[in-house]
Amino acid sequence: MDTAVSYTAKLLDGPLEGRTFSTELTESGEPKSQLSIPVEVGKHLRYSFAGGIEYDEPSGKPSAVDYRYAGADFD
Repeated sequence: MDTAVSYTAKLLDGPLEGRTFSTELTESGEPKSQLSIPVEVGKHLRYSFAGGIEYDEPSGKPSAVDYRYAGADFD
Protein backbone atom coordinates (compact mmCIF):
# COMPACT_ATOMS: atom_id res chain seq x y z
CA MET A 1 0.00 0.00 0.00
CA ASP A 2 1.47 3.36 -1.06
CA THR A 3 0.99 5.94 1.69
CA ALA A 4 3.28 8.61 0.19
CA VAL A 5 1.83 12.10 0.28
CA SER A 6 3.30 15.03 -1.57
CA TYR A 7 3.57 18.58 -0.28
CA THR A 8 4.76 21.91 -1.67
CA ALA A 9 8.28 23.01 -0.74
CA LYS A 10 8.48 26.83 -0.65
CA LEU A 11 12.01 28.23 -1.10
CA LEU A 12 12.25 31.46 0.90
CA ASP A 13 15.70 32.72 -0.13
CA GLY A 14 18.90 31.87 -1.99
CA PRO A 15 19.33 31.28 -5.72
CA LEU A 16 15.87 29.71 -6.10
CA GLU A 17 14.02 32.26 -3.92
CA GLY A 18 10.28 32.34 -4.52
CA ARG A 19 10.11 29.01 -6.33
CA THR A 20 7.97 26.10 -5.23
CA PHE A 21 7.90 22.44 -6.16
CA SER A 22 6.25 19.23 -5.09
CA THR A 23 8.12 16.66 -3.01
CA GLU A 24 7.08 13.72 -0.85
CA LEU A 25 6.84 13.28 2.91
CA THR A 26 9.23 10.89 4.61
CA GLU A 27 8.08 7.35 5.38
CA SER A 28 7.09 8.55 8.87
CA GLY A 29 4.80 11.20 7.36
CA GLU A 30 7.02 14.19 8.19
CA PRO A 31 8.41 16.87 5.87
CA LYS A 32 12.04 16.41 4.86
CA SER A 33 14.53 18.27 7.05
CA GLN A 34 16.74 19.07 4.04
CA LEU A 35 16.29 19.17 0.30
CA SER A 36 19.03 18.69 -2.28
CA ILE A 37 18.03 20.26 -5.60
CA PRO A 38 20.11 19.52 -8.71
CA VAL A 39 20.65 22.73 -10.70
CA GLU A 40 23.37 21.67 -13.15
CA VAL A 41 25.67 18.72 -13.71
CA GLY A 42 27.67 18.21 -10.53
CA LYS A 43 25.94 20.94 -8.49
CA HIS A 44 23.11 20.66 -5.95
CA LEU A 45 21.60 23.42 -3.84
CA ARG A 46 20.83 22.53 -0.22
CA TYR A 47 17.78 23.95 1.52
CA SER A 48 16.91 23.32 5.19
CA PHE A 49 13.55 23.23 6.93
CA ALA A 50 12.70 26.75 8.12
CA GLY A 51 9.86 25.95 10.53
CA GLY A 52 6.80 27.15 8.62
CA ILE A 53 4.24 24.43 7.88
CA GLU A 54 0.73 24.67 6.43
CA TYR A 55 -1.58 21.70 6.97
CA ASP A 56 -4.30 20.15 4.82
CA GLU A 57 -7.53 20.39 6.81
CA PRO A 58 -9.15 17.03 6.02
CA SER A 59 -6.04 14.86 6.37
CA GLY A 60 -3.99 16.86 8.89
CA LYS A 61 -0.87 16.19 6.78
CA PRO A 62 1.55 18.98 5.80
CA SER A 63 0.57 20.62 2.50
CA ALA A 64 3.26 23.35 2.27
CA VAL A 65 6.61 23.71 4.04
CA ASP A 66 9.12 26.59 4.15
CA TYR A 67 12.82 26.03 3.40
CA ARG A 68 15.85 28.36 3.63
CA TYR A 69 19.03 28.22 1.57
CA ALA A 70 21.85 26.32 3.29
CA GLY A 71 24.55 26.18 0.60
CA ALA A 72 25.73 24.36 -2.50
CA ASP A 73 27.29 20.92 -2.91
CA PHE A 74 29.55 19.98 -5.80
CA ASP A 75 30.15 16.40 -6.97
